[in-house]
Amino acid sequence: MLKSWKVWAAAVILVLAVGSRPLLAADQTAYALVDKLAQFFDTTAKSATINADDIDRSLNDLYAQANTAKWGHQIDDQFYNRYTRMLRIFKLATSTEDQSEVLHPLAQQEYVAFVKDVTGKKIDGEVEMPVLAQAITQELESMKKSLDQKK
Repeated sequence: MLKSWKVWAAAVILVLAVGSRPLLAADQTAYALVDKLAQFFDTTAKSATINADDIDRSLNDLYAQANTAKWGHQIDDQFYNRYTRMLRIFKLATSTEDQSEVLHPLAQQEYVAFVKDVTGKKIDGEVEMPVLAQAITQELESMKKSLDQKK
């Protein structure tokens, strides 16, 4: 699963790299969180080896930063919910601790719901990584557009 992670992470990076813009003070935290997520993907995609502990640590750090921003009223609830949902998706997709695949059905349920919510596509069966990557890319683009519209 981690091998396919690098492929779709690279696609997400390309989308996020397009259209960099100056940050307004009111939007800095939200843009910074999205940019940090993009940097996380860039680092992961370019890494010769993927260390599951480093991925887990990075995701936990991003989650802690989102919590701090939420409770500091620097991001709104909608942004927080969308952002942390993506972090959960990434954590499920990159988890190496589930060798017996006990969590696989739960992860697939979350992927199916996420893809449907973001793209409107109903998936019967399992969600393939390229489909999940496309939904994540679309959600990240949508989050950036929402931030741009608040300017």
